[in-house]
Formats: sequence, C-alpha cells, structure tokens
Amino acid sequence: MAYREVGQPSFADALVSRQGKGNAVLKRIGELVDWAAVERVLGGLPEPERGPPP
Repeated sequence: MAYREVGQPSFADALVSRQGKGNAVLKRIGELVDWAAVERVLGGLPEPERGPPP
C-alpha cells in the first residue's frame, strides 16, 4: 500500500518546486496569461451539479 510521510513532497510538488525556486516556465506562463479574461470566460459557465453523473 502506498503512503506519504508528513513533510515529504509529492511527485508533482517536486516537479514544480525545484527546491523552492519555483518553475520558471510556469511563472512565465502565469505572467503571460490574462487571468482576468480567463475568469470572465469561465465565470459564465454553469455550476456543475453535485453528486455522481446520472
């Protein structure tokens, strides 16, 4: 059975953190994307229904 020790980073954490310096590519994407525009577009979508699909 898989388990995670407290304080041990996940695989994803290790990929993006690079020893606390962050990922330069992801930072650059974050700077280039107009997040307000993304939020406006996604804000118009209906909320998903709760529970499992029918």
